[in-house]
Amino acid sequence: MPTLAKSCEVDTRRPPLWWELPLGLLAFLVSTGVSGWALGDKHLTARVHAEGLLALEARLGLDVEVAANRWLAAHTGLATVTNYVYAFGYVATSVALLVYLYVRQPPLYRWARRSCIVLNLLAAAVFAFYPVAPPRLTPELSIVDTVTANHIWGTWGSDVGDSVNEYAALPSLHFALVLWVAYLLWRATRSVLLRSLGVANAVLTALAIVATGNHYLLDLVAAVALVAIGLTVTRPGQPLPPMPRRVEAVLRRTAVLTADAEAAR
Repeated sequence: MPTLAKSCEVDTRRPPLWWELPLGLLAFLVSTGVSGWALGDKHLTARVHAEGLLALEARLGLDVEVAANRWLAAHTGLATVTNYVYAFGYVATSVALLVYLYVRQPPLYRWARRSCIVLNLLAAAVFAFYPVAPPRLTPELSIVDTVTANHIWGTWGSDVGDSVNEYAALPSLHFALVLWVAYLLWRATRSVLLRSLGVANAVLTALAIVATGNHYLLDLVAAVALVAIGLTVTRPGQPLPPMPRRVEAVLRRTAVLTADAEAAR
């Protein structure tokens, strides 16, 4: 008969890095390749889809992109900071979360890794089959491309980012990833500070991606659906409630004591 300690034991082993790093690289290369597919005239199709999105936003009263962009463009210093938040914030926080979970909560890390891969692959498929031009590439809006104006390194505003897929507005992968970070942080810790940082990061990113002219408000709505799908289809069979370090230590110690007692019989 299994002991109580064994039934409560949690697999806290970390997946080997020799497997995790190549897997992450492969997922990145596949999603990037799929995102760049073009079916027909990608430029024209993306413009048509953008016009349809704008018409829907106008009917819903959600067309806030022009007003937000004009306000940000008038504040040069703030625009520069906001552009770097847009360009690198989602990457930095996603990597930080994965490292944090890998070190502190391996079971939750596995879910995070699976869901992150699914998020990126689903988004890449949408970008390939339903390209949408962002507000900055929609001439009738007269959006100021603040990224180009401020020559933001690592984007289309510099030589480094010449290969960026510029017709990947819907859904907003930037917002999807910071929302994914916020949710998993909420599951991983009870720290008010970390949870607050996750939520604040999501809010700031939402404001940044709209004000810089890179996304429509409805792109954010699509991102919420993307995160919900990614987390649901990869959800582990057993629930993964947050496990504070003290609880984990008690379970490990109990398992060791139980094993020693059985060995002594």
